[in-house]
Amino acid sequence: MMEECAVAIETIEDNLVKEREKNQSREKSDKEQQKADPLSSENTQEKMKERYADYKQKQQQESAQNVDSILDRVTGEEKYYSTKTQAIKNGWMTKEEVVKLEHLIDSTMTKNEKGIMNG
Repeated sequence: MMEECAVAIETIEDNLVKEREKNQSREKSDKEQQKADPLSSENTQEKMKERYADYKQKQQQESAQNVDSILDRVTGEEKYYSTKTQAIKNGWMTKEEVVKLEHLIDSTMTKNEKGIMNG
């Protein structure tokens, strides 16, 4: 009986150790992702594209009858404009580069809309 309890306790301890290691691995991965996520000179252009496209899409989906859609648009807009301000302030992009990026995204979205309507 004592031997069975000892085996059960050992099994439980092993499982706890494995679970703790998994959680630590996940936490480390999450921290690495958070470090990679902030705006930097290396990822500025990609973040700007993502956030501008997200903002424009939410703007198109906005409905005066749906408060959540307005909040989504405002949140997307705020993310984009804070990213834009930080990128220009830090010298990672010029205002001209930002305008070009916005035009590129706008034209891509317009082409996609026409394709959807015509296709």
